[in-house]
Amino acid sequence: MICSGVYRFCPISNLFPRISADHNTNSAIGSVSGGQVKSTSSLDEAEARSLAISCERAGIQDGMDVLDLGCGWGSLSLWIASHYPNCSVTSVSNSAAQRRFIEAEAKAR
Repeated sequence: MICSGVYRFCPISNLFPRISADHNTNSAIGSVSGGQVKSTSSLDEAEARSLAISCERAGIQDGMDVLDLGCGWGSLSLWIASHYPNCSVTSVSNSAAQRRFIEAEAKAR
């Protein structure tokens, strides 16, 4: 099946994020700060840095209500929930498979 366009979705197995990325299903490999690339020693470290930068740039603070539209496999939503325990995070995806995956990950954590 070939899918294209922003609003179309090709359903894939929940196994895909497990074999294609790290434990939080993000595929970051490094980050840029002050115009300089910061290397990392692992994919987990790169992801943590990337998600922390995203939260910093978005001004996320503990206790906020956060809406993650187009959340994909939920890496940012799950990160916010684990690092800002008083936040209420609502994740929106047009994929039932992604929703089931995120719900299972949230329960497991």
